[in-house]
Amino acid sequence: MRTRLLTAVPALGLAVVGVLTGCGARVDNPGAAGATTPPACQTEEVPEGDPLAAPPLPTQEVDPALAGLVSEETTAQPVVLGVAPDLPPVNFEKDGEQRGFEPDLLRAAGERLGVTIEFQMLQNPLAAYSAGQVDGIAGFFNDTKERQEVGSFVDYVNASVSTVVAHCNPLGIVEAADLCGRKVTAAVGTVQLLQITDAAAPGSLIALCEEAGEEPPVPVQADTSVSAVQTLSAGRADAMVIDAPIALNVVQQSAGALSIGYTETLPNPVGVMLNKKFDAELIPALEQAYQSLVDDGTYTEILEAYGMVTGHVDEITVNRGEA
Repeated sequence: MRTRLLTAVPALGLAVVGVLTGCGARVDNPGAAGATTPPACQTEEVPEGDPLAAPPLPTQEVDPALAGLVSEETTAQPVVLGVAPDLPPVNFEKDGEQRGFEPDLLRAAGERLGVTIEFQMLQNPLAAYSAGQVDGIAGFFNDTKERQEVGSFVDYVNASVSTVVAHCNPLGIVEAADLCGRKVTAAVGTVQLLQITDAAAPGSLIALCEEAGEEPPVPVQADTSVSAVQTLSAGRADAMVIDAPIALNVVQQSAGALSIGYTETLPNPVGVMLNKKFDAELIPALEQAYQSLVDDGTYTEILEAYGMVTGHVDEITVNRGEA
């Protein structure tokens, strides 16, 4: 079997590192060991769906019309995507394979094209991609103009962010403006940390609060998403901002210690990033394969099986990011 020559891409700077939604660690029960489950809140927003459900994944039939969009050279070798370890419900390892709504969607699209999609779990997928060791990266990446310089995006959802708070939301944080003057934690390398530390960042909470005549959030920087959860649970922060799919897992694994204050769907597209060498053939083919999943309901079925109910789109796009 002929080996596909992977193409190296330019070194990725901090702005590209920020596309990772987490730092490669599953967040398991941040509450104290042996703690009793707090009583339910009457007004609490309770996430639905199981981020670790990994429902049965039916094999998709090859669609002749879609398969005709890719060459034999493309189908002869698998497309290898780097993934960070365990970011449920986006991706996680179960029974020796990658599951989650992103791997499930990618497999389904690939099967309709007759293209094999494989996943390589890496501690630093971005470094491996920059070195040309993988063909792309899966991991709920925000599509931006800067990132389009090193890869092309097949955008399949809109971004959504959640604010995670203490049980029963004692401070009444129900919208972004409620974070003004509050201690807010986010992980290094995430878009959310930029939004609480950089007034010029798209969606900056600093700018929002200044426009409202309020004090900006007080950033509490965390090394990882796990340490951000620990910071919130220990009371060293009033809230944590994180991508909505990851917040689902955080809250459900907290044994009732944490709640979701609010979830906001944003216009920013999120997608899978692939090497630009695929621009001529595989990228537009995947765009059409994803669209077929949207059109027949498979897309919604996969997303909702993992509790992903926000950010759905009717039209799959390529490189839609404008920020």
